[in-house]
Amino acid sequence: MEMPEAVLLQALEEYLAVHPPNEAGSGTKDRPEPSQDGSTDVGVTGDTQQCGWMDETTDQRCPEFVPAGLRPMLSHLNVVHDVRGPEKDLMECKWAVPRSAGYESACGMISQRRSMPRHIAKHLGLRCTCKICGKDFARSDLLKCHERKNHQVQDTSA
Repeated sequence: MEMPEAVLLQALEEYLAVHPPNEAGSGTKDRPEPSQDGSTDVGVTGDTQQCGWMDETTDQRCPEFVPAGLRPMLSHLNVVHDVRGPEKDLMECKWAVPRSAGYESACGMISQRRSMPRHIAKHLGLRCTCKICGKDFARSDLLKCHERKNHQVQDTSA
């Protein structure tokens, strides 16, 4: 399944356009309301998925289940866990990752807020697959590079 980074960012920006953050300067642009048919959702199998964001005060994983897909998870993270703000602000990923002996702790990766949708897609296990050879990639930009280099596919998204 191909998931261009632009689609991930657009999903977050569309949500923020409909549900603006409580602070000024969120770094989002005005966008129309997202379609209600879910046609642009990047999916996760199953009906729901548990949020993996860790609470800073209790060090416990969020107990809420969210409809499957990247867009609902980004919406939940924005509203419930305040994952929002200017796109160049640095932010730490609090997604629970397994450690030794069944212990979980926050991922801890620090990146710009605009990179968080792509990073969360990685935690959700969303992958990009080459339609020509079936090779699997974690990021759409790596898939595009592979297609150009190995299959002489020209990028048509200009």
